[in-house]
Amino acid sequence: MGVTSIPPLSPPIAIQPVYPLNQPGETICVYAGKVGFQGQQVPGVIELRCSPELDLVWQVEPPVAMHTGTVELQVPLPYGDRTVAGAQRSVDHGFLHGAELSASEDSNLSRVVAHWMNLPRLGGNLPVRESGDGDDRAQWRRWVHTTGGWQLTIDARRDLSEVHEVIGQNRAIAITHVMEIRRADGQDFGIEQAREILTALQFALSFGSGRWVAPALPVGFDSAGNRVWDQWESHFCDPGANIWGSWLDFHRGADVRDLIDKVVAAFADEWAKTHEWLPLLAMAVQGNLSGRIEQRIMTLHSGLEMLIWTTLLNDQGWSENKYKRIKYNDSRLRLLLSNAGISTQVDASHLPELHSFTQDAKARRDAQARKNAQATGAAAPGPQPTVANRPTDGPYVVCDLRNRVIHPEPQRPSSAAEETTERLRRAALFDSLLLSQEYYILLLLHRLNYGGRYRSNIRTKPVETVPWAV
Repeated sequence: MGVTSIPPLSPPIAIQPVYPLNQPGETICVYAGKVGFQGQQVPGVIELRCSPELDLVWQVEPPVAMHTGTVELQVPLPYGDRTVAGAQRSVDHGFLHGAELSASEDSNLSRVVAHWMNLPRLGGNLPVRESGDGDDRAQWRRWVHTTGGWQLTIDARRDLSEVHEVIGQNRAIAITHVMEIRRADGQDFGIEQAREILTALQFALSFGSGRWVAPALPVGFDSAGNRVWDQWESHFCDPGANIWGSWLDFHRGADVRDLIDKVVAAFADEWAKTHEWLPLLAMAVQGNLSGRIEQRIMTLHSGLEMLIWTTLLNDQGWSENKYKRIKYNDSRLRLLLSNAGISTQVDASHLPELHSFTQDAKARRDAQARKNAQATGAAAPGPQPTVANRPTDGPYVVCDLRNRVIHPEPQRPSSAAEETTERLRRAALFDSLLLSQEYYILLLLHRLNYGGRYRSNIRTKPVETVPWAV
């Protein structure tokens, strides 16, 4: 009896985008055709511009038009005519505020296809092939994950390396991946559920990237394959592909999955998502973006104060009175860092300017403590004095520098010692930004119960395990 050979399984076909993959900075046509505008049926287009930021715009060719400031466009879609609100920048063009368009708010979805903008390359891939282009060669560019009852499939575009290079050089925006979302059990889901998982994914992967990435132009289909939902928005999305500020190594698939799992779980609590996690993760991203150092320090410390408050009161059940009994911000910060096993020392080899400022702060505190002791007749303090158990360490100096940014000195330095302190303060600001960022990222990860690895912007190691998981 002969042996029947079983042909190898062919790799699956890549997810087909609803909108064609654009080149970096190239505008995406969302709709083109007749639109209702100021009581007329006229040719018009709706586009998503991808340079220098995402901008959802419209343009029409009216025979007669008025500048009214606000407009409504009637757009024919597969599930009927829908009205989209916007504003005029000129008589015949402007921008849209964003729109949720659907056959019905109660429409049941079987799957959603979204177009990721400027997402880094994901590691741990499976093979896929294209359809209809005459090239059946498989490429390892599919990433899959199940989280919170959702089945996520993300396919990188075939020319991802070239696109990333151009994005980085030109600081542009482009579709880098196509994503399909389904329920893991195969059941239908609602539009609100689709919104929620898309928001969780954007915030998780933007936090990991250190810049905004976006699952743009999602389209929902029902079980019969009919298009029944569109979301047209100008999502936050940062141009360029610089990964300098990314704490997450996207090539480590297990860490990417761990982060997504933790954020999706945290977002399941609607109150905590809205009042805690959305602003906390947004400030982590914003504090990493380009801008003045002082601006980023203020953003990060606003986030740190909120994170400390929510951790102590909401997670650990502290009362407001107990919280207020710890008078200084650096004492509260030190407490959370200690609970997470995060070092509070200032490393002279990696943060030399901040270390110099720390030594100066110690000397100033020593001098003040001796002066106070002489005035009261008390015994002189030791070489490392503390004020209300506040050592001169990392939490102390980053909070001190933050306070000096928010509340600048009322007058110019009047002595050589004060001039030295001011010079050291200015030199230490960037190091203080890096250490504040490190504290904030690690404390957010600790609160999320993330147990993977991270990339420090301070140390030279490629990646290292978070301190509480060592």
